[in-house]
Amino acid sequence: MTLPLPWTTSGPVGSQWQQQFDFPTTDLSTYTWTLVLRTSTQQTGTPIARINSTSTTASGYITVNATAGTIMAVLSPTATAALSPGEVYALALWADPGLSDATTWVRGLFTATPVAAP
Repeated sequence: MTLPLPWTTSGPVGSQWQQQFDFPTTDLSTYTWTLVLRTSTQQTGTPIARINSTSTTASGYITVNATAGTIMAVLSPTATAALSPGEVYALALWADPGLSDATTWVRGLFTATPVAAP
C-alpha cells in the first residue's frame, strides 16, 4: 500500500458525518489517530475541525477497532456547521501526528454540501 491514499468525500453542513477506513493487515492500535479539515493544504494553525482517537471533542471522535482493522471517524453536527456550503476543504487522516513517525494515511478533499433546514 502506498501512502497517503487519495480520497474524495462530501458531507452535509450541520449534520453528522462518518466514514469507516479499512486497513485489515495493519495493527492500528499502535498509533494515535487524528483527522483534520483545513481550508487548504497550505493552511497552518488551528484546523476547521480536528478529531482524534484519544478523546471525544465538540468536533467528534475516532474509534479504532484493532481486531477488525478499522477506523471510524465521526464529525459532529457542530463541526460540519462550521463549513460553508459548496466549499471544498483539505482532509487528512494522520497516524501519530507531531511524532517522529507521523504519517498521513489518507489525504483528499471534503466538499460541504448544502441541505434544507429541518
